[in-house]
Amino acid sequence: MDVMADDIVQQFFTKALEGLPYPYGQPPGDADAETYVTFHEAGCTGYTASNEPQRARHLVQLHAWTHSETDDHRAAFFAALAMLKKAGVRVYSWGPDEYEKDTGLHHIACTLTWWQPPGAMDQFNKETEEQDNGE
Repeated sequence: MDVMADDIVQQFFTKALEGLPYPYGQPPGDADAETYVTFHEAGCTGYTASNEPQRARHLVQLHAWTHSETDDHRAAFFAALAMLKKAGVRVYSWGPDEYEKDTGLHHIACTLTWWQPPGAMDQFNKETEEQDNGE
């Protein structure tokens, strides 16, 4: 994975998760928070036509964590999924929902697919700006 692809994923997911009521970011995330979400790119495949880049498929792992005995990690997970789906991201696979005895963390994860066509970031930023401005 090249640095530019990772930067685009970071920008896209950070923008798509804006407003999530839990801390989020790339690992290790806000591990000191009671409940938090992390994401990272697991792979990227570029597609071309006539030797020109057309789009890229990013596989991204999303994780939700909590130190509490409640289902807060599930609430954070499904809230993040709803926001990402709205931004055009699709769930590829998910699970399990588990408790890690060694860390004391409840954890659920999934793998997401985001197809990045040329100009995807420009279009996403424009739409988000219009929404923010009430247009």
